Amino acid sequence: MPTSSMRPVRSTSLAALALLAATLACANGSRSTNELRTIDGAPPPTPPATELDKDWEADNAACTACLEQGKTWQPEANECTNDCDIMDISCYREACPKRCAESCGACFNEADCSAAGCTWHQAAEAMWCTK
Repeated sequence: MPTSSMRPVRSTSLAALALLAATLACANGSRSTNELRTIDGAPPPTPPATELDKDWEADNAACTACLEQGKTWQPEANECTNDCDIMDISCYREACPKRCAESCGACFNEADCSAAGCTWHQAAEAMWCTK
């Protein structure tokens, strides 16, 4: 009966390479994987901005300009008002709302709430977003 000669297959996964690189970096005095990425002078990669981030940046700029004028910001309507003129929606007088992803309570529609990994609730006219 012939015997087959089997050689061990050597495969190196990316995870194994990353672990090896981190281990070597620590042995050489590096403290974090961010330092490891920047040893060759290249900046660490930045994650791409999501549509939710772009929307928030635009809204935050409008809110900031509004509050600097001494007015109030009402994000659901995307309106700068004199004194929380639009009833039954959120109103910010001193600070702009946080990013939806940072604070589920700052998500004002079901799509943004879900995209942030939060839970949308609705009871009659009332709607809110929670973690």
